Amino acid sequence: MTSLTTLAELILAQCKVLDASCAQRGIAIPSLDAPYKPGSDVANDKDPQVVDALAIIASTTHQLLNTIQPAPMGLFSLVTSGVAGAALRAASELNVTEALRDAGEKGLHVDEIAAKCKTHPLKLGVILRVLTSNWVYKEVRPDVFANNRLSSVLDKGQSVEELQAHPENKYTKPFAGLAAGVDHFGDETLKMSAHLSEALSDPAWTLSTKPHHSAFNKAFSSSSSAEGAEGMTLWEWYERPEQKARHDRFKVLMATGEKFDSPELVPNGFEWTSLPDNALVVDVGGGIGNISMQIAKANPRLKVVCQDMEKTVEVANGHWKDGEEKAIVESGRVTFQASDFFAPQPIKHASVYFMKHILHDWADDACLTILRSLRSAAGDSKESKLVVMDKVLPYTCLTEGFGEGKVGGASVSKIGGQDGSEGGAKDGERNEGKEGREGRDEVEGYKEPTLPAPLTNVGAATTGFPYTASLMMMMTGNGQERTIGHFVALFKQGGWKVERVRQFDVLAKNDSVIVAVPI
Repeated sequence: MTSLTTLAELILAQCKVLDASCAQRGIAIPSLDAPYKPGSDVANDKDPQVVDALAIIASTTHQLLNTIQPAPMGLFSLVTSGVAGAALRAASELNVTEALRDAGEKGLHVDEIAAKCKTHPLKLGVILRVLTSNWVYKEVRPDVFANNRLSSVLDKGQSVEELQAHPENKYTKPFAGLAAGVDHFGDETLKMSAHLSEALSDPAWTLSTKPHHSAFNKAFSSSSSAEGAEGMTLWEWYERPEQKARHDRFKVLMATGEKFDSPELVPNGFEWTSLPDNALVVDVGGGIGNISMQIAKANPRLKVVCQDMEKTVEVANGHWKDGEEKAIVESGRVTFQASDFFAPQPIKHASVYFMKHILHDWADDACLTILRSLRSAAGDSKESKLVVMDKVLPYTCLTEGFGEGKVGGASVSKIGGQDGSEGGAKDGERNEGKEGREGRDEVEGYKEPTLPAPLTNVGAATTGFPYTASLMMMMTGNGQERTIGHFVALFKQGGWKVERVRQFDVLAKNDSVIVAVPI
């Protein structure tokens, strides 16, 4: 039987690792009372010991808390967590952080904050105490609140007056993308979450994988006619004129998210230098070409065709008008092509068909349409490869005797092989069975996390974020993030064999790279 002291000692040991790392880097442990400053984080993705320590502490503290608190309290804390998310969005939309910016550590009385934010002080006080109890803002004395480390991240870089006068411009300043994320998740995502059960219990929807039979549709089809999303995907709904503000906010969020991607992801995720001169890379669903440009810059010998829908291609053709990107487009090293990835692939026998954040948007049957279209266009296994960048979810259980990955992961140089290996699964079903298990065991480079005893829950090491991301994809349009067994089975049914995986961390905080060859 595990003692509570054992868990506490495990936390203490990892805290010593973090203390030593901060001392070596010459940084102080950040104060929760002070505004956030880039570079002040205890986290250091370049130090595997720090990465592991943070993951172990997260897993241990969650296991300790859920061990000591009554089970009903644990469940009710989980089910009411969306309330804090709603409060966070409310504070962001009311511009509370900006109202407190100049007050510093002394703070402002809730009456003054409410006057600046044009809201009711008693209502605002309720919202702020929900947040201060979660370490967002600080009540410095009765009814007086100040910014702290977490709340300062919501600062959109403008005055309250500017934000109120021109709300359409509120995400235009640097770092405002973080507030855009809070506002998006507190709006669309929370509303979808509230309708997840309805989407699953509807007899006509529960077995459907159609993208417009999702929690998103339940949430927004039942609202006002101006928001009605019946029969639409989220992406189609975003194109409606009345959803421009939400769509613009989502685009800011996505652009901000790309900045947090590992810089090694695209250049080191695949052996681009192994391709011959003038090899053709097809960036399937590549948007306006941000990733295509990364590939082209790092590999001037290659040619990249960025494919997307016609409207997106029109934007892309007018976007790259300056600097190195302009020269790359003018030289023909990156070109743009209107193409629907559900239709037959127009480019045959490309060296690489590349997809980043495409498959996780869609259910398996839709993914099979995409995969089979690419397989029909591809050459043989020596001529064409499929390179997919998406999260590879670890199973939340510990698998005895399998995998060598540490809980936090290792650098790219230590993960991912160069040679292919046999893989495969019995069929495309989610329950992969024995053959599916053997298939994932044989995938070159794939590693599962390990945890020190007495820890038991891999998912707690990331506070569940990759799994929450998977559920959000399902609520949006019946997509999901996938485990390696799921990928192996799905790709096999689509005509591809998973050859190898390159993980940037074994916990799926970052994307992984899946390389497949035609069967």
